[in-house]
Amino acid sequence: MANVTYEYKAKGAAEDSYSTDVPTLAGEYTIRATVAETADYSDATATADFVIGEAIVASLGETKKEVVVVSDAWYSIDGRKLAGQPQAKGLYVNNGRVVLIK
Repeated sequence: MANVTYEYKAKGAAEDSYSTDVPTLAGEYTIRATVAETADYSDATATADFVIGEAIVASLGETKKEVVVVSDAWYSIDGRKLAGQPQAKGLYVNNGRVVLIK
């Protein structure tokens, strides 16, 4: 099995800034994979750019059986305004909160 080393740097950063620390923050990065030479194969290096996007996390907290409506405005989870309180099961937004309708 080939010995592969993976290194990362911010996209556009200097070549000497590669590190084996895997990035976890949102941003644009370059990965470099280096395969060591063996008795049967020459060494090789490849690079590729990638992006870590920001995640939006919705916390539902405790699920309750009743929904208390403070505002009449209801939205689908993708931001479309609805005509009223939805009857179908799913995730919706009402009064700035994510609401689960069972």
